[in-house]
Formats: sequence, structure tokens, C-alpha cells
Amino acid sequence: MNGDDDYAHYFQERWRREESFINCEHDTIFHKDSIEQLVYCPEPWCAFAVDGNDVTIGGKDPVLTTLKPFNEGGLAPLCLMKFETPFILRFPNLWDEAWLYDDLPSWHHLDAYLYEYTKERSAVCHQHYPNVINANKMYRQKIQNLREDL
Repeated sequence: MNGDDDYAHYFQERWRREESFINCEHDTIFHKDSIEQLVYCPEPWCAFAVDGNDVTIGGKDPVLTTLKPFNEGGLAPLCLMKFETPFILRFPNLWDEAWLYDDLPSWHHLDAYLYEYTKERSAVCHQHYPNVINANKMYRQKIQNLREDL
């Protein structure tokens, strides 16, 4: 991906296919059974929260947080998320409308956009455990701890 909006274009293309898929971001570390949990989950939209991600995410509602459980208003990050065909068909214009939300729907804001779009339409992402880890510099110690636990 080269431009800030390439991630949004990626989701547009996946939506046009109307096929189920699992999105896994390049900097996500997950447990050995995480993918299997998503594959066998009967829910059409599900994901894992990010461990220790105590930041708030901007957007229209600057108090979005990934610390709350999804069913209590917590934001479901795109890090490791499953979208099944019924969910895609329920929201066929989800990614086409991203440009209405933000003139340039940057990868920085897509989590918040997805949260706000689905919240306005009464959809809640099903949450899986344990949380995943974001493999950026801030989480190096958590990564080391995870390796020791495996």
C-alpha cells in the first residue's frame, strides 16, 4: 500500500467480491488458535481487541476507546477481524461511503469510521479472546512476554 487511502480501497475491493474474509494487519501478533476461532465462529462479524491499547481514537467521537468490551461501546480494531458475506451484504456501501466520512479516508481513521458507521446502524462486533498485540515499538515488552507464555 502506497497512499494513505489505499487501505480503504482494499476494503472496497474486498466488499465488491461479496466473499467472506479475515483481515490480518501486518503488525498484529496473535495466539495460535486466533484464526481458528474466527473461522469457526458463527457470528458474521468478529474481531479481537488489542492488548494494552489504552489510547483513544479520533474521528467524530474523540472518546472512542479500545479498552471497553465491544458490546459496551469499545471500538473493534481492524487488526484481526472477520467479515462474512451476510455482514458485507447487510452493509453494501460501507466502504464506498468512507469518502463521505473523510475526504481522504486514511488508514489511521478506518477503525473509527467502521465503528461509527456500524454503531449508527445498531451493529456490534462479536469479541474474541485473548487480545492480540500490536507489534510496534511501544509493545516490544508485551511481545517478549507473549513469547515466554507460548
